[in-house]
Formats: sequence, C-alpha cells, structure tokens
Amino acid sequence: MQKRIKILLNSASEHYQEGDFQKALACYDEIIKIDPQHIEALIEKGILIIELGDIHGAISIYDRVLEIDPKSFHGFVNKAIALQLLEEYEEALQYYDRALEINQNSAQAMNNKAIILHILGKKKRFKSCLPKSISNRSTLLSWKSKNCGDGRYSIIDLKYGNIAGGRFALCLFFVKVKEFLMFCVLMLTQLFYILKALMADIAFGSVFIY
Repeated sequence: MQKRIKILLNSASEHYQEGDFQKALACYDEIIKIDPQHIEALIEKGILIIELGDIHGAISIYDRVLEIDPKSFHGFVNKAIALQLLEEYEEALQYYDRALEINQNSAQAMNNKAIILHILGKKKRFKSCLPKSISNRSTLLSWKSKNCGDGRYSIIDLKYGNIAGGRFALCLFFVKVKEFLMFCVLMLTQLFYILKALMADIAFGSVFIY
C-alpha cells in the first residue's frame, strides 16, 4: 500500500510540473481513497484545487487536515492563504497566528500576515511584524512556486507560479494584481522605516561629533 502511495505521489508531482492538473488531482484522490488521513496528499490537493479556482473546496480540505492533526503547521498556513485569497482577512490572521505558534520563524506566515495587517490599516501590529520580516532574508519573492511536497506555498506562490501553463482561474489573476500592489507598498514601507532609522543614527552621530 505504501509503495503504491509513493508511486502516486511521484506521478502527481510529475503531472503537476507538466501542467496536467487534472491527472495530478486524480492521483491525489486515489491516494486519499487508499488512506483518507494521508496529510501530504490532502495538503497538496488543497493547493492544487486553489490553482483550479476552488478556494472554498480547499478550505474544507484544510479543515479535514486540522481534524486529523490539530497541530499541522501546513494545515493552518494553507487555510490562512485560502482565506486571504477570499479577502477574509480577520479570520486569515487567526490562522497565521496559529501557524506562527507552531513555527514562529516562518517567513511565509509572517510576511503574509504583515500584508493583511497593512491592508486592514492595523499600523501597530503591522510594525511589530517588520523586524522579523526585515531581518529574515527569505522575503515573499524568494518563495518560488514549485511542488515541494510539503505545502510550502505563500500568497505569492499561488498567483505567480506556473503562469506559463495558463492554469489559473481568472479571479486569481485579479487577486494577484491587488496583492502584488500591496506587496510593493509593504516593501516601500519597510524601506521607509529602515531609512528613517539610518537618518536618526546619522543625526545622532552629527550631534555627538559636534
């Protein structure tokens, strides 16, 4: 049984890379039929059907993952991503917070959370996210879309990955543009605070020398 599951996982990955999402989905469905609690297959299926435009279906899958494993980092972070795509920002924040309780060093969760806080205008909480986002060099742009087999997909991945395959639903295209603009604003804001701190250091140094 495990050998069959391994073959199906490899086949799903190959089909995904080739842009044949339906065949990849069929592989994940077969795995889940063999083992209804196979978390990796469930998570990958959720990621895949988001790319096919079924965000609500993905949320149901991630709920199932969290029923099986209440401490699944990928269950929390991927559900947060799905909610973020639906612009259910407050609820998405709750799931990013749960994910960060499990892995507080996750650049993926921290950066996506910062984007939401900026959208909601929660400046104090947004600024509290900046130090980790700035100090961690794995920014959103470093998360390239690929089928890693461990659910490591950020909000940027879901909308910039596999564009050449033309497999994204039209609704995700508009979300992509919006989130990209938010990302640009986030980066500019981070740069502003860095420059502000540098100017303060320079001013302090000038006074000291004088």
